[in-house]
Amino acid sequence: MSADLARQIVPATPLRANTAAAARTSVPLFSYENLRRHYDMGFEEKWQICVVEKLIEFTNLPQDWDGYGASPVKWDAGMFALNVLSQVMLPRTPVPQVVPSPVGGVQLEWHTNGVDLEFHVAAPYDCELWFEDHQTGRSASTVVTDDLSSLQEAVRILSSR
Repeated sequence: MSADLARQIVPATPLRANTAAAARTSVPLFSYENLRRHYDMGFEEKWQICVVEKLIEFTNLPQDWDGYGASPVKWDAGMFALNVLSQVMLPRTPVPQVVPSPVGGVQLEWHTNGVDLEFHVAAPYDCELWFEDHQTGRSASTVVTDDLSSLQEAVRILSSR
């Protein structure tokens, strides 16, 4: 986006919240600089930020967060999931939904483009993959330890549509 076009779309004066607290702090809610910074961000940074924010939220859940005795996400399970994603994500891969599991693990889910893909990390190297391609009828359900080829193939199919 050119600077001239940006000036036409985004006002030079940043928008501010219409509250007394915002007026005291003078923090812009929206500015061209924040918009530019977001769109200039690389693909890897966008999905990493989204996933890391969720992992931090879920590692801070209280014990019994679901009312049935569930544990918060364990730090090692979350970091392992993040490491796995860094190995399998492609530029066209949608950002996964990140969901806490009651055993202290994390589940990464994609339900888009005719593909259902779920990857559950209970602990490092203790993972399960569920995959269904509704266009071809192909499906898989497998335990994943250190060989990520089944997940890589599923992500490749998901990302190719």
